[in-house]
Amino acid sequence: MAKKNFSVDDTLYKAQAKKLVRELKLDEPKFVREQGGFLAQTLSKVVPPFIGSPKLKGKGYGGNLKIGRSAIFHDMDTMFAIRAQGYLEFLHRTTGKKRNVRQVLRTKTGKQYLVDVDFINYDSVGEAMDFHESQQRPSSGRAKNSDQGSNDRKIGRWQPRMKMWITEKIWKSVAKELNSRVGIAKASLAEAAVKLGRPAPPKWISRHLGRVNTPVRITKNPTVVSFTASAKGIEPAIRRFKQVESFRLKVMIKRLKFLVKANAKKAGFKTR
Repeated sequence: MAKKNFSVDDTLYKAQAKKLVRELKLDEPKFVREQGGFLAQTLSKVVPPFIGSPKLKGKGYGGNLKIGRSAIFHDMDTMFAIRAQGYLEFLHRTTGKKRNVRQVLRTKTGKQYLVDVDFINYDSVGEAMDFHESQQRPSSGRAKNSDQGSNDRKIGRWQPRMKMWITEKIWKSVAKELNSRVGIAKASLAEAAVKLGRPAPPKWISRHLGRVNTPVRITKNPTVVSFTASAKGIEPAIRRFKQVESFRLKVMIKRLKFLVKANAKKAGFKTR
């Protein structure tokens, strides 16, 4: 599980906006707190699921629930195959094995066929969930390319493909559990945003706010806002942190300049 500490302190803006902040007589601790909220919200945008490349601009938290569900079914098709429970029990009974099963069997008509599978599972949802977790890429949470190199002639027709045969009942249970988790990585960052004053995210993300634990700390002299997010799937936010931080800084400076200009107009000064 990825874990990352994100922080915003007064040096983030003072280097470039000290004069502007003073001109506007802003409450610096409040200002830093608001910037921390914006940062957490924007970081949540770059965490999957989303369509195409996530946009940093705009309101909300981004993402797409339908894409998340579609990814789950695609990955499950990569990791699992559905077989009848009776057939899986027969294979276990006949071969005496539930993993690395490779044996030539016969149909009722006497025709030979090869059973070639890494795992068979007809009685455990937990085992299927553990297998699913073991086949996720640490960097993204998506399925590994389990079919790569499955026809290596050097060792014959078979080599490990990391595929599990399961019953339809187990498949449905796994799908239900995985679908209930969609949005939890985004929620780990959205929780910090909400705690720092940003609006709540959509229901498919906010339903997880009670499940994630993202502590937020605010210290003074100097003012520092920090939050620690822990969840599978937040790696994109970690990788793009500098980009998101730079974007938020530019938006902040632009907003401060606008406020200074607006105040000058109210006072009757020319702004051009």
